Amino acid sequence: MNTELLKRLNDLKKDITHPEGIQVTQSQNYPFSIFVYPPSEEFFIRSRFLEMIQEIKKDGIEILEINLAHECLALIGQRDGDTSIDDIIKTEKALFEYAKDYSSSFVFISDVFSNLLESEEGISKSISKKIEDFHKSLRGKKGVVFITRAGFLYPFYRTSSLLTFLTNTRGLPVIFLYPGVRTSETSLSYMGVLSPDSNYRPRMY
Repeated sequence: MNTELLKRLNDLKKDITHPEGIQVTQSQNYPFSIFVYPPSEEFFIRSRFLEMIQEIKKDGIEILEINLAHECLALIGQRDGDTSIDDIIKTEKALFEYAKDYSSSFVFISDVFSNLLESEEGISKSISKKIEDFHKSLRGKKGVVFITRAGFLYPFYRTSSLLTFLTNTRGLPVIFLYPGVRTSETSLSYMGVLSPDSNYRPRMY
């Protein structure tokens, strides 16, 4: 059992259920926080995360989970054109069989993902809309937003790009579950593979 991860999850839970209100953010400029965990612990984090949510709800705090894998697949299904997800998978496999390497398949999938992830009408808009609707639904109750399954976007997207859209969270505390490695006080390496990005200023657990 990963005791260090469990301790940090417990610290996060304590800050969410703090008697004086949710305490997970430290700056108005960065109204969200980041929970960093090794990608190899994805399934461990998922199971403990579900347990933590149930405990938080007992304190009367409403929860919104934004699952990036679900968001991305939904956007693929909604995009213009009649190419289904199954068609995309078949094309990816066919390109690999033809070339006998992943380069052509990677370029093809990158093109599919790029519009969804980089466009103003893509995943950032979808996330902002969900946060806005959740904020309206609270009607004075306490609520917190969790953004999960960021590993699904690797290697087509740098999560630092997504976090730039979280500066307006409607006053809601947002926790981003980040699969990667913390290399310094403000540096994170996405999935522990990409070169560290040193522009992270929000609170990190």
